[in-house]
Amino acid sequence: MNLVPAGAAVVVLLAGCQAAPSAVPVDTSLPPAPQVARVRPSGTAHLIPDAFPLLAGWPEGETIGPSRVLPPLAPSGCDTPAAVPAHVDLLRATSHDQQRQLVTFRTRVEAAAYAASLRGCREHVERFRRHVLVSTDPPPAELADALPVLDNAAERPWLGPQGYGGVVLGMPAADLATLPHSRVGARQRCTPYRVRTTYAGLEPGVVGLVERGRGVIDIALAAPSSTPEGIGLGATLDQVLLAYPRAEGDREALGAPVPGHPDRVYRIEVGPDGVTGLHLMLRDQHCAG
Repeated sequence: MNLVPAGAAVVVLLAGCQAAPSAVPVDTSLPPAPQVARVRPSGTAHLIPDAFPLLAGWPEGETIGPSRVLPPLAPSGCDTPAAVPAHVDLLRATSHDQQRQLVTFRTRVEAAAYAASLRGCREHVERFRRHVLVSTDPPPAELADALPVLDNAAERPWLGPQGYGGVVLGMPAADLATLPHSRVGARQRCTPYRVRTTYAGLEPGVVGLVERGRGVIDIALAAPSSTPEGIGLGATLDQVLLAYPRAEGDREALGAPVPGHPDRVYRIEVGPDGVTGLHLMLRDQHCAG
């Protein structure tokens, strides 16, 4: 039996069961933190790679994260409480009483200002260009060495919450067909489409389905992608449930509500090695499972 952190709940997974996970509310003892604004341009990418070693040096199986849905770390012992200002990406992780957080800003000036605001706090603070690492324990060499190569790492395009690039949920087939290098199949109740060009903000290609009377009801990218909450190909089931504690389904296919958009859902397919498929779909449709 594995205990999987899911926000303010712990999800109990029983090996061999195919039913949807059940949630038991418990106190996760995460420190409270103020809500902060995040800058997330639609259709761009997470600036912090999913593989960044934020957990380096911590015991395996005793951590929460890395996650983009945990509340920001609340620094301790500061002369003045330092909330995280507007930023473009943030990863947070915990292990028992240890905390780590990596924040990426648009400019080096913004990063330097945030790092300066943490002077006097008990946490260790390291800044490299636009990135600020805050940790309650001294960061190991593996973690410190990863900071200088952050800007050279591959970024993952975001899928959702509206769509990707010029393709958005609900757009009519006629509008879809006007996008450069788009190909819409023969009209039927459920029509496949493909847009495979870097023009119109599309990189990589987009595939999916159009339903008669509803427009585009399914969107997937033809390359590794992730949701704005940080779930993408290779993510573990634990990470999926942490980001989407209200997800429904079984271990192989989950339907996760899109935050702030009750008419949409992420279909997340999970295999032995993590997430294998990611689709953004309209909830009210009759073409895609």
